[in-house]
Amino acid sequence: MDFTSDNICGVSEEILLALSAANQAETAAPYGGDRLSMMLNERFESLFGKPVSVFPVVTGTAANALALSACVQPWQAILTHEKAHIEIMECGAPEFITGGAKLIGVAGLDGKLSVDALAQAVRDSGQGCLHRSQVAAISIGQTTDAGTVYTVDELRAITQFAKENGLLVHMDGARFANAVAALGCDAAELIEGVDVLSFGASKNGAMNAEAIVFFNQELAKNFIYQAKRTGHVVSKARYLSAQLLAYIENDLWLKNATQANKAAQYLAQRLNDQEGIEVLGRVESNLVFASCDQFLVEALKEGGVGFYSEPATADGKQRIRLVCGYSTNFTKIDGLIDLLHGVSMYRKAA
Repeated sequence: MDFTSDNICGVSEEILLALSAANQAETAAPYGGDRLSMMLNERFESLFGKPVSVFPVVTGTAANALALSACVQPWQAILTHEKAHIEIMECGAPEFITGGAKLIGVAGLDGKLSVDALAQAVRDSGQGCLHRSQVAAISIGQTTDAGTVYTVDELRAITQFAKENGLLVHMDGARFANAVAALGCDAAELIEGVDVLSFGASKNGAMNAEAIVFFNQELAKNFIYQAKRTGHVVSKARYLSAQLLAYIENDLWLKNATQANKAAQYLAQRLNDQEGIEVLGRVESNLVFASCDQFLVEALKEGGVGFYSEPATADGKQRIRLVCGYSTNFTKIDGLIDLLHGVSMYRKAA
C-alpha cells in the first residue's frame, strides 16, 4: 500500500504501445529531427489553441530549471511560493541552471500566491536598486505542492499583475492534468497569460517524459542551445516524443488525472470516518494531507504503508501526505482503512 507519490505508478498501456511502435522504425533522425518529434508543436497547439514551441525533457526538475533559465538573467529574481517545489525540492537546480538567479519565497495560504502578496514582494525586493536582485518572473505551481488548484480567475489575476509589472510567468505543471481535471475547464483557460509551462507527464502515466511548452515565442528562439549545453537534448528524442503524443491523444492525460483525483476523494472520505486521523483542508486534486499522532504514523509504516510524514509538532501530531495515482484502485484504499481500523481496535483494547 504505497501512497508515497503518483510517480510510483507504472506506465499507461497506451504509452507502452506508442513506445513499441516508435521502435519499429529501423532508423530515425536523432536530436529531435525524427517524425514524432516534429509533430509535437502541432499536437500541443491543438491542445492549447495557440502557437507553441515544445521541448521534451526527461525530468520535471529539468523542465522547471530550464524553463526558468529562459525567463531570467543570472542577476534577476523569481517570485514563487515559499513552499513551492522549485524552492524546496529541486536541490538548487533552478538557481544552478539560471546561472545564479535568486528565488524569493512568498507566503500564501493553501500553497497559493495572491496578487496582494506578490505586490508586497515586489515592493520589498528593491526594484531598481543596484545592490538587489531584480525581480523578473513569477513561478506558479498548478497543482500546488499543497494539493490545491488555482481557479481560472485566480490565475488571470496573477498573470495580469505580472503583465502590468513587466514580469514573465512560468507555470510548474507537474500535476497540470490534475488541475484541469479538477476544474473541468479547457486547458487553454489555465495558461492564459503564461509564458512557459512545465507540462508534466511522468506522474500521470508516462515513463520518463516531460515537456517545456513555450507560449511566448521570443523565449523559445535560442532555447535549444541552453537545453544542449545543459545536457538535455536527448539523442533518441523520438522515445520522449512518442510518450508525449500518446499522453495527450484521446485525452489519456485527463482520463488518468480524473481517476487519480477520484481515488483521492475516496481516500479522504474513508479517512474522515476513522478515529485518530483528521484530513486537513479540502481535497482538490490527487493529494491528501492528514494529521495523526506518532503512534499511528509508526503503525502505518510497520503495516507497509508508504507516505511522507513531517516531524511531530509540540502536541505530538504529525502531518502526513498520501498521494493517489491513475492506477490507485479503491481496493488498495480499503486495505489502508482496514489497517487503520485494526490499529484503532488494538489501542482501545490496550
